[in-house]
Amino acid sequence: MNIQINKTLEINDNDIYENDYKQKKIKKRMLKMKNYFIFQRNLAFFFNFVVQEIIKLQTKIKLANAKYYRLIYVITKNQMIYLEIIVKKLKSKDQDNFKKQKWEKFLESQEYQKLIQQIQMDEKNSFDFFNQISKNCNIVQQEELMNGRVKSETLSLIENFQSIQNNIFEANDTFLKLYRDIIEENLKLIKNLNSKEIEIKFATSLSINMFKSL
Repeated sequence: MNIQINKTLEINDNDIYENDYKQKKIKKRMLKMKNYFIFQRNLAFFFNFVVQEIIKLQTKIKLANAKYYRLIYVITKNQMIYLEIIVKKLKSKDQDNFKKQKWEKFLESQEYQKLIQQIQMDEKNSFDFFNQISKNCNIVQQEELMNGRVKSETLSLIENFQSIQNNIFEANDTFLKLYRDIIEENLKLIKNLNSKEIEIKFATSLSINMFKSL
């Protein structure tokens, strides 16, 4: 009788251990998935860091208003493109980076609910900032056109720029070209800055390279 009781206790202990092990394994997997998207989210917010640095240094960089707003507009829109990609991935039923069964489990988890709420709030706050930049950019471009002394190449740039000045957050060919052209143009203007100010040059250069990881 005692032998039977001992065996029963042993079986129960094994079940508890196995269940605990499975739960820890699942929790670890969920955390790994969540951290993957948090990392992607942090990459998106690197662009916000670049924009904030440009805004702080504008009094020293002294870019013309139109150039300044076009620069921070394309970087801010780039951030929105990144966030849009992340949200679409999170809402997708299939995920290239994770096995289907594991991904479906993650979609049912509390970790997922907290994550999607955070990312959507990030997207909303970023959009409010983007929208303000877009309005200011439109104003200074209209002023630029009204002065009647716009060079033909600048006029062409403005026309192309206006074609991407919208709330469609996707990296089409026109946006990619303008993004690189505008940043490279402004890098030339700030290449002779002092050592402290030159930090923005490296940060902006890095933002170009980061686009390749989309």
